[in-house]
Amino acid sequence: MRNLTGPIIGLIVCTICSSNGSAANAPRVTFSELFKHPANYDRKRVTITGIADAGGGLLWIWRDVKAWRDLKACLNSRRRDCDDTGAIFVVYDTPPRARVGLYDHVNARHVRATGVIDTRIHGHLGTDPFSLVLERLEVIPGPREREFIPIIGFFKNDSGMTIQLETKFGNQGMFTKGIKPGEVESAGEIGKGTVVAKTMAGHVFAKAQMIPGRLFDSYYDRPAKAYYFRITNQSIEPVYPKDAIGWNKGYTLDRD
Repeated sequence: MRNLTGPIIGLIVCTICSSNGSAANAPRVTFSELFKHPANYDRKRVTITGIADAGGGLLWIWRDVKAWRDLKACLNSRRRDCDDTGAIFVVYDTPPRARVGLYDHVNARHVRATGVIDTRIHGHLGTDPFSLVLERLEVIPGPREREFIPIIGFFKNDSGMTIQLETKFGNQGMFTKGIKPGEVESAGEIGKGTVVAKTMAGHVFAKAQMIPGRLFDSYYDRPAKAYYFRITNQSIEPVYPKDAIGWNKGYTLDRD
C-alpha cells in the first residue's frame, strides 16, 4: 500500500538491467490481473503502464488518476476499507552516493515499467501481495499530472544568524536546524499551518502562516506550485515569485 505522508523532453529511457534483451518483449499486464492472481506472475517478467509516484528514493506506479485520487481521499477520511490495489511498489537500486532517488525526476509522469513480479517482497510497508523488481522504465511523452505535485515552501535565511526552522500543518511537518545565513531551505510540502524560526538555542524569534490568506494570492507561484518566504531577525515574510528568481532552490527536477 502507498504511504501518502513530494524538464524532460521526448521519451527518456532509464535502464537498470540491460543485459537481458527479453525485457523489451515482456507481456503487458493490467493491475487487476496482477492483484487478482499474483501467484500466476511470480518470478515472471511483465510490463505495466501508469503514473509514477516518486520521491525520496521510493517509487510506486499508480493504475490511473482515479486510483491515486480515490486512495488519497479515502485515507484523508480515515476510513479503513480503502482500496489499495491501485498502486504497485517498485523496487530498484539507487547508487550509494546518490543525493536523490534515481527515479525521483519522473514523479507524476505517465510511465511504462518492465520488471519481474516478486511475491516475496511485500511493498514498502510489508502489506502488499507483491512488488515489481524494476528492469526498465520509460517516461511516456506528456505533461505531469499536476494535481499530485504538492505545494512546497522555500525559506531564505536573511536573519544574519544560523537558525532552526519548523513547519506544522495537519499531521505533517518538518524540522531542520543549522540553516546558515543566506541559505534557502525547502520545507517540502506545506499547507495551512505555521512556520516557526528559532535560534540554535531554541528561542523563537519569528512565526508566520505558511500559506497566506487569499488576499496574498499574488505570492503564489502557480507554475512551480510554490510559495517563497524571507526570514529576517524579526519576521517571516512572503516573497513575490519574481523576487525569488535566482534563489538556489536545490533539487526541483521532480516537479519542473
